[in-house]
Amino acid sequence: MKNILVPTDFSIIALNALNYALSLFEEDKCTFYLLNAFQQNEISTHNLFHPDLGKTTYEQTKNGSETGLKKLMDGIVIKNDNSNHDFEMISSYNTLGEAVKQTLENNDISIIIIGTQGETNSKNVLFGSNTVNIINKIKNCQLLLVPPDSIFKKNTKKELVYATNFLSPFKYKELESLISI
Repeated sequence: MKNILVPTDFSIIALNALNYALSLFEEDKCTFYLLNAFQQNEISTHNLFHPDLGKTTYEQTKNGSETGLKKLMDGIVIKNDNSNHDFEMISSYNTLGEAVKQTLENNDISIIIIGTQGETNSKNVLFGSNTVNIINKIKNCQLLLVPPDSIFKKNTKKELVYATNFLSPFKYKELESLISI
């Protein structure tokens, strides 16, 4: 069984990455962990590291995250009746990079699948800031970056890019996910 982490900001690009993941692993028994990281828009020295639980802005942001995940799950249930797939929702008060690290520590994640850009979807940007943050922070898990216009086509030649700087040797285990795909 594969455990797949799909961070989401509820954007079209994040939804496309999720749909790509669902199609790519259609025949595999998987648990998909849907992660939304949120933070308060109002930060003071008092709540810099700990949210003011019960405070209106924190509660609104938390409710927005949880509601977004529930809506996402409702959409998946309607569209995806695959008995091979299970889903877990994670709403985390944290930066995305730290929330991903925490999720990796708490779960046996085999691969992270994320869109290359977030909700801003700038045509002049190859990778969004959250994606770059994940690339730089996460060294112990495979990453699959899904460009905005990617559509998974069943029974077609699969083309994936393995990015490396050739500075460190890779092990078979590191390529295992790529080879299995």
